Amino acid sequence: MKKYKFDYSVYVLLTLIAICLLTACGTVFSIINVIGYQSDNIIGKVILYSFLLLFNLAVFFFALLLITNCHYSVLKDFIVLRLGLIKTKIPFSKVESFTLFMKSEKLVLYYKDGKYSVIVIAKKDFDDFMKAVKKSCPNIIFSVEKGEN
Repeated sequence: MKKYKFDYSVYVLLTLIAICLLTACGTVFSIINVIGYQSDNIIGKVILYSFLLLFNLAVFFFALLLITNCHYSVLKDFIVLRLGLIKTKIPFSKVESFTLFMKSEKLVLYYKDGKYSVIVIAKKDFDDFMKAVKKSCPNIIFSVEKGEN
């Protein structure tokens, strides 16, 4: 089973990296305050900074997973979308067609209920992805649009 990695825009990738850096700084700040804090209400401050530390670590690892573990996989009966810890299956029985918009370089999946999703993979992987889809579900409609919709 081949994995088709997400093709993040520069802004999304920079935002995720900024989140990782900010939460790493927040983690260091929390550790320093838990270790070095001395006052009358030390228990309350330790609890407060401990929760802040846990929150920072959770956000850091979630953002890191979004950077490193986001991909599509094509299986026999469905497409699997993995977003960090979140896993979604798109059954082929709910898919009507795929359209590749050449001008915007976007691959769009249309559902039978009228909704759609944009498949966010590198344009170099479009052909391999569609070959895998066609192999798993030969009756899927695939079209290419030269202009914009």
